[in-house]
Amino acid sequence: MPQLMKTPESVKTILHYPNLKTVLLVEETIKELGATTKTNLFRTLNNRVNWQVMEVILDYLYARGMIVYDKIGKITWVYNPEGVRKWKKMKHLEVRV
Repeated sequence: MPQLMKTPESVKTILHYPNLKTVLLVEETIKELGATTKTNLFRTLNNRVNWQVMEVILDYLYARGMIVYDKIGKITWVYNPEGVRKWKKMKHLEVRV
């Protein structure tokens, strides 16, 4: 008899995915707050975004290199599109984004 595959506990079932408007809202809020915790970010969003959707957005922003987490878990916006454009113009450098 074949055994059923067990889903790892680390894999979450995502019930809701964010839309572009929500991603932009979270981005702007992080930029305005500076270094902040997830809890403070969630409170600042004021029930416009649920926790799971915010987690999905933060995972996306982290994977794209737009935010970083410090040792105590604070979130900081680090993406600088003007800086990237400036570096791309330099002939002696190769920038992969």
